[in-house]
Amino acid sequence: MLRRREWLILALGLAVEFIAFFWLRSVTHAHGGEMVFLTGDSGAYKLYAENLLQYHVFSFSKDAPFYPDSLRTPGYTIFAALLFSVTRSWDVAILLQGILVSVAPPPCLSHWPLSR
Repeated sequence: MLRRREWLILALGLAVEFIAFFWLRSVTHAHGGEMVFLTGDSGAYKLYAENLLQYHVFSFSKDAPFYPDSLRTPGYTIFAALLFSVTRSWDVAILLQGILVSVAPPPCLSHWPLSR
């Protein structure tokens, strides 16, 4: 069971995450750009997830033919594709992923032997 202080830390972390997410989202969309979160290898995972959902192939190709490849492992790509298929928005999928990552550790760590 989480103590009051742990709930407060969790709530504070989620509040900071929401503020940062919506601020970055407003800044990037105001300048007509793609979300800051989709730079670097994030764009590659997005492309893999889109190809997986739309063409049912794990491929990094932007155009047909979509040849399967093994440059990246499919675990995170399947997770991202699942979130996108539920939310139908990459912005919301990224926010939901952040919330899941923020909320999952406290209950898991409360059962960790060293946390007592």
